[in-house]
Amino acid sequence: MKNTKDTIRSNLIDFRSRLTNTLVSKANLDLNQQLSQYISHQSSVTLLAAYYPFQNELSVLETLSNISHKQYAFPRFDEKKNSYEMAIIQSLTNDFIVGKFNCYEAKPECPICETSSISHWLIPGLAFDKKGNRLGFGAGIYDRLLENTKGLKIGICYDEQIVKHIPNEPHDQIMDVLITPNEIIKI
Repeated sequence: MKNTKDTIRSNLIDFRSRLTNTLVSKANLDLNQQLSQYISHQSSVTLLAAYYPFQNELSVLETLSNISHKQYAFPRFDEKKNSYEMAIIQSLTNDFIVGKFNCYEAKPECPICETSSISHWLIPGLAFDKKGNRLGFGAGIYDRLLENTKGLKIGICYDEQIVKHIPNEPHDQIMDVLITPNEIIKI
């Protein structure tokens, strides 16, 4: 199973590294149209967890900037606990610092938020399958953040990141919906 996951991971890291700025911009525009449409039909969104794009991940920031009545939570690394937690941000431009793994995360002064209070999660990944299985970089960050949560889990990816099958392990978290630049897939 590890070899299969490693092969998928390697192939999709390579895929994302080869994307041109033009392709990423177009995919972001299309994704944000899909995502905006989907979120606008979700009346139960109270606290939306999101991420800051890293290494050509699709960006959800445009959609977030157009949904002014929502609260947002972003991950940040807690050095003392040696794990990630979620923090509420007030500004999509001022509440971030470069953190662990050299990616943007919520500033230390942003208040912690209980993961159980998050109604909807926007989750990046390297690969997803149509059963809702997700493959990340292999550190288990989102698997741990999503433990014991009831919020709707929305996987965000390029169309090319949807693969036929991802092996699932007991700790792996299953997505409820996948949103790509070209489709919305309800699991």
